[in-house]
Amino acid sequence: MLALTGLGLVVALAAATGSGARSVSVVQLNLGDGFEIENSHVVCLFATGSHLLSGKRAVGCSLLKGDRLAVGSYASALAVDGQAVLARIKPDGTAKTVISRKPAVARAAPHVYKLGKGDVAHIRGTRMFCFASVIAVPTALCARYDASGKRYVPGSYEISLSDKVASLGRFDASGKNVKLVKQVAQPPL
Repeated sequence: MLALTGLGLVVALAAATGSGARSVSVVQLNLGDGFEIENSHVVCLFATGSHLLSGKRAVGCSLLKGDRLAVGSYASALAVDGQAVLARIKPDGTAKTVISRKPAVARAAPHVYKLGKGDVAHIRGTRMFCFASVIAVPTALCARYDASGKRYVPGSYEISLSDKVASLGRFDASGKNVKLVKQVAQPPL
């Protein structure tokens, strides 16, 4: 069970964010499923074919203002193949790429889950996951893990999105440390 092995990494990561006495929830996302981060405007969707990552299966996160994308805010996406993108939402609701990085290494009706502090969303059929972190503010963080399920893919990218910032980071050769590639502040909602 490779996917379940990888969940050990994300559950440990979720526990490290200080999830306290609350039990951690792990959900399996199918194509078309999404999740919201509690107490934030962050929503994420696992889908195929956005114009940012055309034709690729990816998890993308953005901010909603009411029932629309927040104009001027930043969105992020991470493809199954490891490509990561940060984009800015234009007034017409489309996104313009701010930064894009390619990796150094190569169903039923959709559901929208509500994730709270420490909860994890594993992307079914992949080695990708997202989790709800609350270090400073509620944040969605998505990354890829290696075949052992014990570390992140060395040289791969991670994305994070909160009401305050959007960022893209890259894991070092050990797959343990992240170097910030780009971080941008979200506009006030």
